[in-house]
This record gives sequence, C-alpha cells and structure tokens, in this order.
Amino acid sequence: MTTTWVRVGYGAVLGLLLAVTVAMGVAVATAGPRPPQPLGLTFQQLSGNTTDAESNRLASNIDSFYQDAQNYEAAYPSYQRNVFLWYAGFGVLLAVIGTALPAIVNYLRFGFVLGGLLLIAAGTWFALQPVPRPVSENASSLLSLIPAGTPAVLDTAGRFLRFAVAVVGLLLMLFIGLWRLTDWSTVPVRLVAAPPAAPPYPAAAYPSPGAPVTVPAAPPPQPASSPDALRWAPPEVRNTAVTSPSPPLQAAVETEPPSPAASAPFEAGNASPVADASDPAREGA
Repeated sequence: MTTTWVRVGYGAVLGLLLAVTVAMGVAVATAGPRPPQPLGLTFQQLSGNTTDAESNRLASNIDSFYQDAQNYEAAYPSYQRNVFLWYAGFGVLLAVIGTALPAIVNYLRFGFVLGGLLLIAAGTWFALQPVPRPVSENASSLLSLIPAGTPAVLDTAGRFLRFAVAVVGLLLMLFIGLWRLTDWSTVPVRLVAAPPAAPPYPAAAYPSPGAPVTVPAAPPPQPASSPDALRWAPPEVRNTAVTSPSPPLQAAVETEPPSPAASAPFEAGNASPVADASDPAREGA
C-alpha cells in the first residue's frame, strides 16, 4: 500500500503546527495593548442606594474605565499592524525554506509551504478585523457597564509555556518525519566511469621479451662552475665543486705515458721483469 496519503497528512499537520508555533511566539513577543478590565459593578451599587462616598468612588471607577477603553481602541490598530508584519515575515520565511529543501523530503516542503500560507492568511485576517470596543455602542444606561470589560488573559509565563509546548511538538514531528518517512536508501546516485589510466611511458619504450637491453651511457662530467657562479650555491655544493678533481687533471693522469725506465725490460724482449729477476739460471751465471 502506498504511503502518499500518510505523507500528505503529515505535511498538513506539520504546516498547522508551524503556524501555531509562530503564533504562540508572536504572542510572547508582543502582548498587545492592555484592554480595560471589568468594573465588577452590581445592580445594587447602580440603583442609588449608596452613600455619597460610595457614589463618588463608583463614578471615579467608571471614568477610569472609559479612559482605558479609549486608550485601548487607539493603540489596537498599531498592534494589528505589528502582528501582520510578524505573521507575514515568518510566513514568507517558511515558504522559502520549504522551496529550498531537497526533493527527497517533499512532505517537509509541503508542510513548510502550507504553514507559510496559513500564517500569511491569518495575519491578513487579523489586520482586517475591526477594532474591538469594550463598551457597546447601544448602551443606553449604566446597566450596560455591568458586563463591560475584557476578562484577564494569560500572563507572560502562561504564554511562554504554550510556546514551549508548541516548539517541543514541532521538533518531535520533524524527527518522526525524517526517521519514518524519508527513503534515504532510494536516493539515485549517478556513477560516472573514470577514463582508463594511460601508461607512464609509451609501449615502444618497453623492450620485447628476449631482446637485448641497451643501457644508456652515463652523461659526461660537467665542467666545474666558476667561483662567481657558486657564490650563492649551498655549502655542500661549493665543497663538492672545490674538492672534486677537475677534468683536465683527470685527463692528464689517465693519458700520462709510462717512463723509459719502466718500459726498458719489455723493449729488451723479457716477458716480465719480476720473472727475470727470479730465474735460477741467471743467478748461476
């Protein structure tokens, strides 16, 4: 059975989880303007059966409530703009990441692109919403102030806890997807055959079996360099050039003719001067 539907469902869940994680992070970063809290009025307090001091305190609380409501309505459009910018920026970033991922993880690509689209859509919807009014416009008496106000929302610690839970769930989903839905062994590998290695020497340089091998003669000795040429040479090269006999001296030693005294016994017809000296017949004579 194919696993395409599993990958599509995983990508949809991943995109939704990415959008929720970003929304929780934005809620931690930007709490928004503080809405006016409920006054906590009762019908008995508004019926007029109170003292003058109590009436003055109620009037002061009602004036403060209306002032908070006006400040909230004035600051809410800026909050909508900031949320839209956060959502749109992260949405584009997720879409770019999904497009840049390799084709082997197409389910991750689908999830990132879907999460980016959800964030952009949510930011646009939030920016187009009308400014909420804590006090109803159809209020005709003080009795409308009893339900007026916004209940208390989560504090920073509560919002951060929700964000942490979303991040842990997102990391777990990514790990499971890479572990169970990625076919790492089926990645196509393109093999390119290497060209055959050429021999270091041409075939003519190798002798055939049974053929005589010709040993090249040693190169003739090079003449010694002049002292000026060896001025910047290393010490071992200078010492070798000084101690080695020069070619003219070698030629003189090799071509020096034998002396007349050494060649006299051979000219007289004797085979060997050493043999003539040790002959007994000559000694008796």
